[in-house]
Formats: sequence, structure tokens, C-alpha cells
Amino acid sequence: MKRPGYRKIIAVDFDGTLSLGKFPACGPANQELVSLIKNILKHSAIERPWLVLWTSREGDALKAATDWLAEQGIIFDAVNENPKQPFFGNSRKLFADLYIDDRAINPKDFITFYKTQKLFISWNSIILET
Repeated sequence: MKRPGYRKIIAVDFDGTLSLGKFPACGPANQELVSLIKNILKHSAIERPWLVLWTSREGDALKAATDWLAEQGIIFDAVNENPKQPFFGNSRKLFADLYIDDRAINPKDFITFYKTQKLFISWNSIILET
């Protein structure tokens, strides 16, 4: 059941996701994802999901990233924090309905991948012994 006033939340990583350059550089842009985010932002704030920049950057590196995103035409609703909603506070763990990150994998996909790939053979002893 949808709560009145609740908007979906999409958390988007910066390095390797929006920016394809090597840290601490910003850019080149992941043009396909940048275009998609810009299209989402064209909708009214009430109709679209919250967009949260979710990054490990801080200080000058974070400012460089947000400045670069602004140059791309992207201003996030929140940066490294939960959007202000009456349903939850601002814990250290970011809540989102969808996480977009170059280093993420769905738990079910990980299990399937682990069972079918030989890439994790060296991990077998670590995972199975614990």
C-alpha cells in the first residue's frame, strides 16, 4: 500500500556509475545514465522519485562531483543523506527503493552467479568455512 505523500527514492553512485573517469577526476560522463537522470528530473518534484547522490566522496572531492553534475544539468534532491520525509529519519544507512551502483549486485543474482561461475573458486574456502 502506498503511503500518502511517499515518493520512491533512487540512490545513484558517482564514481564508475555517473562518472566513468578515474577518481578523483570527474568525467567522462556515462551519457546514457546522465540522459536518463536528466529526463527524470524534467518531471515535477511531486510526480517523480527522489534522486539521491550516494557516494563515498567527501570534502573537496564531493564538491567537485556536485559541481560537475550541475554542469551536466543534474541537481540531486539529497547528497549522501535520506530525503526529508515524515516516515523515517536520517540514519547512516541510506534508504532507497532502487540503488544504481557499478559495484552492486542483487543478492539472488549473486547466488546464481556464484553457483555457476568459476571466478570465485578461491573464495570457496573462505565462504564455506565460515
